[in-house]
Amino acid sequence: MKIILKKEIDKTVKKDWEYLEKKNSLIIFQTLKWNENWLKFNKGKNSIFIFIVYKDNKPLSIFPFYLQKKFNFKILKWIGFDISDYLGPIFDRVVELNEKEISIIWNKILYDLRLECDLIYLDKQIDNKNIINNPLISYFNFKTYKQNFRIELSKWELIKKNKNKSFQQFRRKKKNLSLLGKFKILINIHDIDLKKKLISQMIEWKKISKKKYVFASSFNKNFYWNIVDNQNIHVSAITLNGKFIAAILGLKYLNNYFFLVPSFKDETKYFKFSPGRILLIELINELYKQQINYFDFCDGDQNYKTQLANNKIDLRFFLKSNSLKGLFLKFYIENFKL
Repeated sequence: MKIILKKEIDKTVKKDWEYLEKKNSLIIFQTLKWNENWLKFNKGKNSIFIFIVYKDNKPLSIFPFYLQKKFNFKILKWIGFDISDYLGPIFDRVVELNEKEISIIWNKILYDLRLECDLIYLDKQIDNKNIINNPLISYFNFKTYKQNFRIELSKWELIKKNKNKSFQQFRRKKKNLSLLGKFKILINIHDIDLKKKLISQMIEWKKISKKKYVFASSFNKNFYWNIVDNQNIHVSAITLNGKFIAAILGLKYLNNYFFLVPSFKDETKYFKFSPGRILLIELINELYKQQINYFDFCDGDQNYKTQLANNKIDLRFFLKSNSLKGLFLKFYIENFKL
């Protein structure tokens, strides 16, 4: 095996990344376009560390890292760490590796990074090959720090039966909202221009409703506009009298749905009807009919997610200090942040 380090996305990186992407049907968070797009909004120049692993002269794996400089610390993270919901290395699913081979790859990368950063902090990793194939988790001590909530949709009718009172309230609110005028639910919007318009509206609503929240620099309309033509991007909405009042940006991938950005118009006349919740339930109902396997709520443990979920997925992290400063930061993250 051969391992090379690239500090920019050049022709070689693009060629090898596209090879693995085409061969392995990657989730959008691991695609070249998503990662290049993220770097544009995060001043990626001089901060990129991409390791490419070759076996028999063919790309086997890519480790896409980003060096974050914060408060005089240099922290190595995954590219897209602040906006992607699931992260990890890209491995060719077809090629099987044993523990010794995995150890050689990982230890070589850690050795090459020893002078580049104070801390290596790699979170949002999962032990689920159906989403991300990450063999490191099987052989190294990647600790669980929280869980994401999911719905196993084959049991959706049972969930509704067990929460009958809540769903009665949902039906009542939906009926009362529909009485305000021309009410329409759009489960899957295909028009690209309309998707862009809605994404802009969603981000504006989100920032108005959470004025004190510091959003990632990538959380803007241009970031999502650049990837809106991806066939897996899914946008749903509710209109009332021809105006949008709620929307959901999601992702369909390998017969699963990922809930990325929910948003609604924060006005008193709509708020009591919970238009965002109405759209969510209608979307899940439709995905159930389509025999989608899982509805993944992704990041967050809000009450509405925990109440509907019947399945969880562990998120794991890896921390390694390379300096005294990194050791202090590692202690802080382990004891106060996670």
